[in-house]
Amino acid sequence: MWFWRILREKGRGEHRILADNVQYDGWQNIWTRRPPAPGRYRMEYRDARRAIVRVEYVNVPDPRSGEKPYFTEGRARRPQRKIPPASPAWEPKAPPPAPPSNRSTPARSTQPGRTATATSAATYLPLRSPGPAPEGMIWRFRRNHTWQSIDRNLAIPEHYYRLWLATSREVVLVYSETGTWPGYVPGQLKGGVPCLFPQATRS
Repeated sequence: MWFWRILREKGRGEHRILADNVQYDGWQNIWTRRPPAPGRYRMEYRDARRAIVRVEYVNVPDPRSGEKPYFTEGRARRPQRKIPPASPAWEPKAPPPAPPSNRSTPARSTQPGRTATATSAATYLPLRSPGPAPEGMIWRFRRNHTWQSIDRNLAIPEHYYRLWLATSREVVLVYSETGTWPGYVPGQLKGGVPCLFPQATRS
């Protein structure tokens, strides 16, 4: 049983952080033996391979209120893809729509390199993790500049790379379409795993 605490943050999607994970056998004891903090949680029932079997949402009230946790419906999820109606196989496929003509070109900056510098400064921020990651998890710095903990045994998502934080001495994942990070150079962890290291610590 995985318990994700739902975070109230701006932006699209559901922001959450792992609060606890317990074995399925007797998991109901969590309310009395390991009570989570008040708030809304996503409960994931997982099998031995950690694949999600079922998902429920539960609200945990303030213990001073004397109320018990109660289950609620999950968030309404909008369709992720728009699929057109099916067509007969014997009909020819319609040609794709022509891309719109872009006659107007954006104004160029009068100072070369200024746009790239501003973009780099906005994209790459000084990194500092929220604190020690939960057991079995690893922090990742998302594209929207928020931190999220994920299972360290899962495959690394696309466009994410390992990066060594010298201040907290931990490996985190950062989003980068180029696989680079300002002030960091490619290197390897023990075992030959690729990782980005601060340039000052590399020879």
